[in-house]
Amino acid sequence: LVNHCEIGLETPSGWTMRTSQYKLITYDDATQEFYDLIADSLEVNNLLIQGLTQTQIDVKADLEAEAAQQRDDFSCRDFIQNGDEGGIDCGGSFCAPCTSSTAETVEVDVQLSPNPVVDQLSIQAADGIIKYVEIFDLQGKLLLQQTGINAASTQLSVAALSPQMLYVRLRIGDQVVVRQAIKQ
Repeated sequence: LVNHCEIGLETPSGWTMRTSQYKLITYDDATQEFYDLIADSLEVNNLLIQGLTQTQIDVKADLEAEAAQQRDDFSCRDFIQNGDEGGIDCGGSFCAPCTSSTAETVEVDVQLSPNPVVDQLSIQAADGIIKYVEIFDLQGKLLLQQTGINAASTQLSVAALSPQMLYVRLRIGDQVVVRQAIKQ
């Protein structure tokens, strides 16, 4: 998930792009700031001052490319159905084909266990490959994320989460699926 936001109520103006871990701020004068939000949630340590790892260089380049796409046109990664897309981030002139339409819902067989869960949440896709998993609270706050899975099953540690209802969003093949789980 990539979020884009224009900043302009303050001086200087510009834009920000972020994933669940990294945030890139680019001002109109071309200066930039880049933060690891997991290691530095207060955004004090600008990674551009000390040098970047290869992974950080790749993430920064991806955020810059996605920002250019979203600022100039529609994106296939913004979780919005826009332009001539046939569904959310699928179909149309630029995005991958949709595997279903809004008129025809395809049920994806996904098992979450145990549910309710205490420590480890196991996720099994019966007929597909899990690409990523995101866990949100009821207010929509992202609590956990696991990317690059590319397997039919995965496990996430939810031991650090407080007892609550959770939304589990996953991409299985070309489908985005949301299920509920209870954290005890």
